[in-house]
Amino acid sequence: DDFIVEDDDDDDGEICCLCKDGGDMIVCDSGDHEPSGCGRNFHVSCIDRLQVPDGDWICSDCAKTKPDLLEKTDDTIVGNQGYEFPID
Repeated sequence: DDFIVEDDDDDDGEICCLCKDGGDMIVCDSGDHEPSGCGRNFHVSCIDRLQVPDGDWICSDCAKTKPDLLEKTDDTIVGNQGYEFPID
């Protein structure tokens, strides 16, 4: 999956920006959507998700930069879990 950072090399310096530990992580990357992601890494469990989103995903900090994302009334999630863009 393009959204997971594999922990193949313990010396690569990739750490979760929340817990500061290594491992498999999701990257804040919006793909072709706006706003763009910050590129920070997160463990799925650290952002209270059960699985990696199927679509592009941005963290809650990046989602807050676009107020119309916060006004969504469908099942997209903003908050600690971030925002998952719908798959076209």
